[in-house]
Amino acid sequence: MSAMIDRCYRGIAPFVRLYTTGADSARLVELGSVLASVVPASPQRSLVNTVVFDRAEPAELASALPALQAEFAAAGVAASSIWVVEGDSEAEAIVVDHGFKLDSTPRAMGADISALELDARVGDVDLSWDMPSVSTLNERAYGLDRGDFGAVLDRIPPTDGVYCFTAISRGERVASVMTLHMPDGDCTVYFVATDPDHRREGHARRAMTAALQHAQAVGCTTTTLQATSHGAPLYRLLGYQDLGVAVNLWEKRDD
Repeated sequence: MSAMIDRCYRGIAPFVRLYTTGADSARLVELGSVLASVVPASPQRSLVNTVVFDRAEPAELASALPALQAEFAAAGVAASSIWVVEGDSEAEAIVVDHGFKLDSTPRAMGADISALELDARVGDVDLSWDMPSVSTLNERAYGLDRGDFGAVLDRIPPTDGVYCFTAISRGERVASVMTLHMPDGDCTVYFVATDPDHRREGHARRAMTAALQHAQAVGCTTTTLQATSHGAPLYRLLGYQDLGVAVNLWEKRDD
């Protein structure tokens, strides 16, 4: 179980890198094992102005945070965040000392892909690099303004090992999934969203199924994700297991 939790957490860093590849003035900051995406194009979205670190090196996080907070401030970023696995008391104390507050508690979930319930009949699901659709669907699903994610995601270039899936209904893209294939054989899942006008119609399950079938076909053996309370029932239905901890997002906002 601990190995699966490590895989779940390690899957965050590549997305932190990805956030800086398409947005104006975005930059990646690396201080030892600490990695941060600074994205001025979306200054209110802490999800994309975020920090991850080597869980074995919390002292490096403490050393890096003052410089990182100065980077965010200089870029005009009003909301930043740090990912910390639940129960990491040393890291939690560090982020609290630097003014961060617990924002969200997505559950770490994972499974062997071979153990999942993957229906072969996925219908119309498109595998193509369509980041504007991914950002629009996530903005609609989470009640965000157009551009909150679009300013960051729309112009991300095609990236090795990263895939976009969109479920289509009557010619309209109605659900999205992004996957990252890690070198250790894990398929990390992000940006699962369904258009609010098409919820409870099975579209996210279709997109997830297609994404996981693709991952298995190219050699991935496990899959991990961070599940919101809304998404967890779908993942359990597919066969994901709760790994016993949350991968918590701690946030700091300028007053």
